Amino acid sequence: MPRLRSTLSILGILERPGRDHHIDAVAGIDEGQLFSVTPRTAGQISTWKTRPLRADIARGMSVINDGFCTRFGDVYDYDGRRLNNVSHKLRVHRKRSWLKSITKERRRWLVKPKAIDVPILNLTASTSHMYFHWLLDVLPRIFIAREAGLERGRWLYVSSAKSFQRDTLEALGLLGRTIEPDASAIINAHDIATPVHQIAIGHLPPNWVMDFLRGELLSNLRTAPSRFGKRLYVSRNDADRRHIRDEDALVDALAAIGFEKIVPGHLSVSEQAATFANAEIIVGAHGSSLANLVFCQPATKVVELFSNNYFDEGPYRLAQAVDLDYYYVRAREVYEKGLPIESDYAIAVEDVFNTLKLAGVAV
Repeated sequence: MPRLRSTLSILGILERPGRDHHIDAVAGIDEGQLFSVTPRTAGQISTWKTRPLRADIARGMSVINDGFCTRFGDVYDYDGRRLNNVSHKLRVHRKRSWLKSITKERRRWLVKPKAIDVPILNLTASTSHMYFHWLLDVLPRIFIAREAGLERGRWLYVSSAKSFQRDTLEALGLLGRTIEPDASAIINAHDIATPVHQIAIGHLPPNWVMDFLRGELLSNLRTAPSRFGKRLYVSRNDADRRHIRDEDALVDALAAIGFEKIVPGHLSVSEQAATFANAEIIVGAHGSSLANLVFCQPATKVVELFSNNYFDEGPYRLAQAVDLDYYYVRAREVYEKGLPIESDYAIAVEDVFNTLKLAGVAV
C-alpha cells in the first residue's frame, strides 16, 4: 500500500506536498558572478530587459536510497514527495502532473513504475532536448558527479536520442552506459544520485562550467579544422518556430561582405565547435545554436537577432563569460502565432549593418 500511494502521488492523482532534501556541497562547484551590464545596439529598437534574479541555488550532490525519478527531471522520495531543491527545473511546484504530461503526449500508453537494480546517476531535465540547456545545464552535472566521486560505476539516466546528445556522451566516454528515459515509465531505484545544477538568471555561467566545456569536452570531440570562414551568419531555418521572415534578403546582404550561412543543426557537435572557434564575427538568430559561443575565441564579435516580443539573455551572459564582444538587434516587426516564443519576426538589414559598424566591422 505505501508503494501504491507513492506511485499515485507521482502521477498527480494523489497530491502530496513536496519537500527539500539534503545536498552535499562539492568543492569548486559554485555560482557564477552577478552581471547586469546592458549590451549595445544600433538598431531602431533598443529595449533590453533585465530579468529578476533567481534565488541562490544550492549546488552539489544529492543521494536517496529509495526513490523515483522521471524523464522530466523530477525526483521523488519513497513516499512520493517531490524533492523540490533536487528536481530539475528547480521550482517549488510542478507546472503539470506527470500523468497529464504523459496523456497529453501519448494517450495510448499506460504509465507504470519500472524498477532498476543498478545505481543511477540521474541527469534528466525538462530541457535536455534543447542544445543550449544540454551543454550548459545537463553536461556540467557529470562534472559535479565526478568531483564528488559518484560517477564511476553508475548508469546514467539521461536521453541519448538526439545526435548532439550522443556526440557529447560518446566524447566523454559515457554513451555505453546510459538508460534511455521512457515516456511510459517512472524509474524506481534503491540508489539514485542526482547532481544539482542550473544556470541562474542574472548570473554568468560559472567558471567551472566553462572550463569543463572548453577543456575536457572540447579536447575529446576531436575537432577538425573548420570548413567555414571567419564571418558567419547562424540560421535557424531548420527549427519549427521563431523563423526570420525574408531571411534570404539578409543572407544575401551579408554574403556581399563575406559572411557564410551555416545551420548548426546540420553539423555534428565537433563541427559546430570548430566552426565557432574559427569565427571572428558572428551574426545569429537567437536560439540553442548560440550555445556554441562557449567555443569562441576571446574578443569574437557577436550580433544576436531577437524578436521584439520575446526575450532571453542566456546567450548574452554566455558571451560575457567567455569575453566576447556582444551586440544585439531586435525585430521591427513580429508575426505572432501562439506564444511569443513561437512568433516569426522580420529583421531590418539596415539595423544589422548599423550594428556591425558600431562593433567596428568594415561593411
